[in-house]
Amino acid sequence: MSIQTNTAEPGTLSLESANQKPCFTDLEQFIKISAESIGALRKVDTFRVISSLRSDNIDGATRNDLATFIAAMRPDLVAEVADVMREEYPQDGWTVDCEKARQSPVIKLADGYNGHTIAFFSDPIEVDGGAVKLRCAEPGKEYMTAWRAMAEVTAALAAQGGNR
Repeated sequence: MSIQTNTAEPGTLSLESANQKPCFTDLEQFIKISAESIGALRKVDTFRVISSLRSDNIDGATRNDLATFIAAMRPDLVAEVADVMREEYPQDGWTVDCEKARQSPVIKLADGYNGHTIAFFSDPIEVDGGAVKLRCAEPGKEYMTAWRAMAEVTAALAAQGGNR
């Protein structure tokens, strides 16, 4: 499952099927105006990042796309993103549906470094062939991502029952 903006309601965060590519694979480049990565973005810089996105940018990214990307990758910044979009850009009509994002089953997978396991949301951020990019579900580490084989994720879901 990938995260995409909903075409029925502009700027609404929605979760779509895993067969589709996410619409914001390169939005992290816009974060670099204030931080080295989405994980390093500070709350005080959220407005600066969103407001710096020009409507005529060559990538075709919109403020709604960027706001959705920040909210999806940094759940701790959802309230700040919502405030910025509501107060500064009400004409964009951006909203976020956090309930759908919280419904993603959590699975334990090897961390790939020292044999420990770590919790990941099973809904992929991105799909590339037989590999999926997962977001860490550990509190305070939601900004971390990892690529895993689709078969490994499917096997973990079946074995663990996708428990939260």
